[in-house]
Amino acid sequence: MSYIHSFPPVSGPAADRLILGSMPGKASLAANQYYAHPRNLFWPIVETLFDIRADLPYAERCRFLRAHPRIGVIFFNGAKAESVWRRHVGPTLPADLAAIPTSRLPSTSPANASIPYPVKLRQWRAVTTPL
Repeated sequence: MSYIHSFPPVSGPAADRLILGSMPGKASLAANQYYAHPRNLFWPIVETLFDIRADLPYAERCRFLRAHPRIGVIFFNGAKAESVWRRHVGPTLPADLAAIPTSRLPSTSPANASIPYPVKLRQWRAVTTPL
């Protein structure tokens, strides 16, 4: 049986929002970067929401995602990420952590092409709503 290994999360001690996806795909694993598939809309959406220049190197774009106080909401990048969380993570959490509000956003994956970019972007704006 082969195993897929991921890489560390992009986070900082001051984060107040957590965005969880499912396992990185082949393009992401090959590039050692989250959401590296050229048709994945995660970075175009996040760059728009947080006014991050798209031409910045990956490490620089990741740094923009680290300046937030404490986790007050968990966003899922699609139904698969939510399903895995609810099945494997949620039931293991102590009550105070299990009480953190969650919200499923439309997947940015190119496999979810039935939802147009403007619709995804509008729904992803929830990430920037003050807690």
